[in-house]
Amino acid sequence: NTFDVSQTEGDPIPNPINMALAGDDQDVYAALAAFAKDILHIEVEQVTSDNPNWGGACSYDPEGLPARIVVASNRSPLFSAQTLAHELAHALLHSGKDYRAHTPRSRIECEAESVSFCIMHHFGLDVGEVAFGYLAHWGDGENALAELLECGERIRGAAHQVITWIDEQYADVVQVD
Repeated sequence: NTFDVSQTEGDPIPNPINMALAGDDQDVYAALAAFAKDILHIEVEQVTSDNPNWGGACSYDPEGLPARIVVASNRSPLFSAQTLAHELAHALLHSGKDYRAHTPRSRIECEAESVSFCIMHHFGLDVGEVAFGYLAHWGDGENALAELLECGERIRGAAHQVITWIDEQYADVVQVD
């Protein structure tokens, strides 16, 4: 049987995460790509994707070190920058095989998205709708807030590392609103 939502009872059906982040990135993407190259020694590759729910990925070598970051090329500049910040967070925080093998994916994704949000917010770029939707999706139910608080120092440290480097290296390029 198939029912229309008006024929059902209960909590409203949640809206899907808005992945249609539009807007300019104020050259943050270029600065993030330079951070990946200069600090992590990783080239960022842009690839075309037909999947509207996929923005990028960070892959690792057999030793567990970040080896490659790819970002969807057919997205808005703001979405691409936000995704690259997320993937850089994975490269900074989740490179050890032991960490990835013993840490729930919910925590890994929440850490990466939180770092991305902090970086983008620092540069005056509003990605809240996507970031908070993503965090809600990956959050570990009623444990989500406690989990986020537990990894707060890791989030702060990674965001600080990227922000400080960009502020020092790209002060004249990246304009903070």
